[in-house]
Amino acid sequence: MLLAAVAVVITTSPGGVSTRPSSSRAVHSTPRNLPPYWTVRPGDTLTEISHKTGLTLNQLETYNPNTDPQSLVPGQRLNLWPRPPAPRPKPLGPRFWTVKSGESFGSIAS
Repeated sequence: MLLAAVAVVITTSPGGVSTRPSSSRAVHSTPRNLPPYWTVRPGDTLTEISHKTGLTLNQLETYNPNTDPQSLVPGQRLNLWPRPPAPRPKPLGPRFWTVKSGESFGSIAS
């Protein structure tokens, strides 16, 4: 059992030779550590965004089905994930209460 654990450490050590076959799926997988969205800047094209993010044009078009690649608008947000996270709910704004004569914390809270 100890020998098996040592063998695993040796074969997975940095600089070791990988015996896993390379696959074309690894090349086309979504790069990690990307933000969920890209905000289009003036002059951006889908090709430039593809190069900057490491995503393929096909991925960008699939993640943004309602976007016309020929008419990107500065400020427009493009999805960089297949399923971007849901937007955070807006926090409730400040609530104010004008205290009237005779009111207490308890009566206001109820």
